Amino acid sequence: MGWWTTKSSPQVAEPSGAGNIAGNDDQFQRSLDVPDEEPDPTQNRIIVPFSTLLVVSAMSLGFASGMMNGARHTALVYLAENAHKRPTTVQGWYFYNKTKYYRMILGGFRHGGSTSLRLAGWVAGWSLLDVLAEDARSYLAARSDGSFANSFESRVLQKLGHWSDGALAGFLTGLVGAISCTS
Repeated sequence: MGWWTTKSSPQVAEPSGAGNIAGNDDQFQRSLDVPDEEPDPTQNRIIVPFSTLLVVSAMSLGFASGMMNGARHTALVYLAENAHKRPTTVQGWYFYNKTKYYRMILGGFRHGGSTSLRLAGWVAGWSLLDVLAEDARSYLAARSDGSFANSFESRVLQKLGHWSDGALAGFLTGLVGAISCTS
């Protein structure tokens, strides 16, 4: 229990002189009581946009994947570089493995960082294109000139939803990736 009193606990007399001015015992006791109702859970909720969660999760998964691949690659490079001078003593093997593990950690962090930034950049680009496609669709659907407002295209644009925005963003992201890889 805390320093406050609850309704089930017996009444505790407050120390003399502590807030007992003009007979406010009842008011003092009510201010220390725990409220009966639970607080509204929506008031304390932290709301993070989906695109932010997507970029952060892509960055963390990219780091984990790049760390594993980078550490494995660095270990193989170290093995290839030192294949001609293998240790012969116990102490030599100790330092060989110790150096290999340090290089694996550094190589893993290096490759993990680059992979996480690359993957987060692509996902952020997709998220940006998704938001832009949604804004463009909403703008075209809400445009109020008389020829377009009641036309078939207006009704089609209103029915297109988030899936089509994501598909358009994915197509544009793939197009940018294909163009950037060929140049």
